[in-house]
Amino acid sequence: MNVTSNTTVAHVTTQVVSTDGSTQGYSIKDAGNTSKPTGALVTGDQLVVTAADGTTNVPYTIDVARALSNNTSIALNSSHAKLYAVNAASVVIVAGATVADLLTQIVSTDVSPQNYVVTDSGNTPKVSTDVLVTGDILKVTAADGVAHKDYLIAFPTTNLQLNTGNTTVIVVNNADRRIATSGTTTVITTIAGQLKSTDGTIQTYSTTNATGTAKTTGNAVNGDKLVVKAADGTTTATYTIAIAASASSTYAQVKTASHPHVATLYNSDRTILAYTGITAANLLAEIESSDATNQSYSVMDAVYAVKTGNALLQTGDLLKVTPQDGLSSPSFYTINLVDVVHDLYAANPDITITTSNSNTINMGNDDTAGNHDRNSAVNNSHLQVNFTAANQYIEFQINVSVAGTYNVLFGSKKSNSGRNTMQLSVDGTNVGSAVNEVTANQGMYSTNIGSVNLTAGSHMFRFKVAGSASGQSFDFIALTKTN
Repeated sequence: MNVTSNTTVAHVTTQVVSTDGSTQGYSIKDAGNTSKPTGALVTGDQLVVTAADGTTNVPYTIDVARALSNNTSIALNSSHAKLYAVNAASVVIVAGATVADLLTQIVSTDVSPQNYVVTDSGNTPKVSTDVLVTGDILKVTAADGVAHKDYLIAFPTTNLQLNTGNTTVIVVNNADRRIATSGTTTVITTIAGQLKSTDGTIQTYSTTNATGTAKTTGNAVNGDKLVVKAADGTTTATYTIAIAASASSTYAQVKTASHPHVATLYNSDRTILAYTGITAANLLAEIESSDATNQSYSVMDAVYAVKTGNALLQTGDLLKVTPQDGLSSPSFYTINLVDVVHDLYAANPDITITTSNSNTINMGNDDTAGNHDRNSAVNNSHLQVNFTAANQYIEFQINVSVAGTYNVLFGSKKSNSGRNTMQLSVDGTNVGSAVNEVTANQGMYSTNIGSVNLTAGSHMFRFKVAGSASGQSFDFIALTKTN
């Protein structure tokens, strides 16, 4: 006797009759021959029919039909040469795979019959010989004819996610290709094992230093790279590694790829050096966290009214940085607008550099040991000059294109050793107060020196030290025309 699922004893004993109109008796027993007066029937139960004579009886074995499956999940067949992986959202294919390849290399996860239709992204059905492309859709209908699900067709990805058991890798940012690690002692060869693909495919990984030279030993430092090769063996992506990352961090920096409206962010004094004409949208598009964590940003004026989109920014406006954890306090960067930034480095063709005593000039690079508060010199480097006595100086010959009154903003790395005070003069006239590069908290700082009247043409900016210094710093001179 076949019955549907959820059929009870009462259902059967009230819904059967004899074939000859005689009065029969009905009872239910389980597979062990024990009477079953109530409850749901299961396969193996028996309907015992007793004839009208009260003696003759015949058992009928009950088979409960299984409900039609509503499962729409699929898996790879045991043989799947043209498919890499199946995940919750997509089927990852080998280039050149056809519709026929797809349909013969997948199965339902519960072995129930399913119906498959493949369409393009516009829902036009594809035939068995059609080659699959990214954006095609596999439409799965379950055995019940009701449940259905769409799977996107995709090629292998280079995107990453955290693997189970990750220890020091705390964030992967696929949009900006960045990886955040906690602490400063993550062995570089342990990073790959803490990651996996987002689509279930098998990727391969290699590590390099910031310049692309293979790195297979030692701890990771800021700027090291993880190179990801997709399952197709061809597609690659390079992720930049940041160390000493923290979900509570509010340190930010300009994006490496492009930041035409923002010169730099100084984390030590929480200032932003940006160009006149920048909008709120420009700023938000050109910054990111220093340590690859997922911060959120908003722009506002000096009294905290939010600015968005094409709203022009002014000096004194603020950038609010909220850390990834959403619990620690946000930080505010003050925006300084300038018309032109002169990056102070020896090979800059736009300036001429001389010193009074053939002083030693070195390039100081951004700190890569994990102290993000010290980073973000313009173009990641600054001049460091050794002065052996008071009144020695360094001069920068700078060209001014338009005559006028200019405000002078100066950037440098301050420290608690190897620094001194120095006075700026322009064409022999002192400008503002002396700049003091001595501070307890080492890092990049901007100083608003003051105003100077400049004619169009070349001008000499001289910094004269008050005493010896083993590493006086010079990062930028920025000018803003005030009239």
